[in-house]
Amino acid sequence: MFFKKFELIHYSNYLINIFPIFGLRINVINNNIFFCLPKNKIKLILNLFKNHTLFNFKSLMDIFGNDLVSSSQRFNVVYCLLNCFLNYRFFIKISCNKFEKIDSSMLIFNAANWLEREVWDMFGIFFNNHSDLRKILTDYGFKGFPLRKDFPLVGYKQLRFDEISQTLIYEPVVLAQKYRFFNLSSPWNKPLKPIIYNII
Repeated sequence: MFFKKFELIHYSNYLINIFPIFGLRINVINNNIFFCLPKNKIKLILNLFKNHTLFNFKSLMDIFGNDLVSSSQRFNVVYCLLNCFLNYRFFIKISCNKFEKIDSSMLIFNAANWLEREVWDMFGIFFNNHSDLRKILTDYGFKGFPLRKDFPLVGYKQLRFDEISQTLIYEPVVLAQKYRFFNLSSPWNKPLKPIIYNII
């Protein structure tokens, strides 16, 4: 079943009236409700949305991050919740800077374990009270967080196979520039040569 937009707006206004002190900001886009709330309320809201019979969001579908380099609150973390019975989703967005920590939702949703590890590995956003916060997508010797906007495209280290020692070797990235000379001038922009006709 899909709700109509005016029904979702009515539902959103009801939520704002329930939580006046939270400072909720709510948008309704394409049968989905988007929340913006302070990061210190995330565990309370997730617990309420999962266990309250009015909401009944039993599935945490995804946690993903977003890097806004120029903003004072650099990172957005978005939680996607699904109500399987009514077939609608809530997206809860919180913001933090690179020094702040977010409370882990592992004790509320089991699926948050690997999802929070992925956000930590890609963006470097730390989750408090996570039992096993370690890398999940990159190698253990990898330095940096690849989905940050200030991460270089080629990375800091490269991996190659050494034929002599028959092992994999990490070494700093060296960009050889001697073969990267390009003639970028266009033939259409060159001055025209005068044409000389030999008249006999």
